[in-house]
Amino acid sequence: MVTLPSHTFSARTGRSVVSIIDSGRIDTTKVGYFGHSFGGVTSLAVCQVDARCQAAANLDGGVGAIDQRALSRPALLLTAA
Repeated sequence: MVTLPSHTFSARTGRSVVSIIDSGRIDTTKVGYFGHSFGGVTSLAVCQVDARCQAAANLDGGVGAIDQRALSRPALLLTAA
């Protein structure tokens, strides 16, 4: 991926992410979040407040201040042993 000032462009397909979303082929009303480390904790937090979120995945990020019992949507928590 190459980041351009106005949008993200895929060098492989030659199409911008914006043009793919605008094509109507992606349902932006149902999204999922995933992240690693701090991004994983952030994915859980954002999923709690974004009504579009269907699920979240936290890859080795712990849970931080997130109360696991308060998660109202499916969440995958992967941590190192």
